[in-house]
Amino acid sequence: MSLESAAKFISRYNDDAEFRAKFDSAHDEEARNEIIRSEGFSFTKEELKHVYSQPTELSNGDLDAVAGGVTQDPPPPPTFV
Repeated sequence: MSLESAAKFISRYNDDAEFRAKFDSAHDEEARNEIIRSEGFSFTKEELKHVYSQPTELSNGDLDAVAGGVTQDPPPPPTFV
């Protein structure tokens, strides 16, 4: 059991749509645990929670997908009829 395995699981879950669909379609916790074991992962719930709660650094692709920004001019005030 390891934090590294939990981190790899999270990465695979986020990046592999087929794996995510298989995992999400499991009907109960026992079936999800079997998928985890069959894919070679070995971690506890606590290790998964610990890894999942850690802040992550955004990739350049993630940053490119973020919308937002700051404008120099404030928006005009709303008009009332």
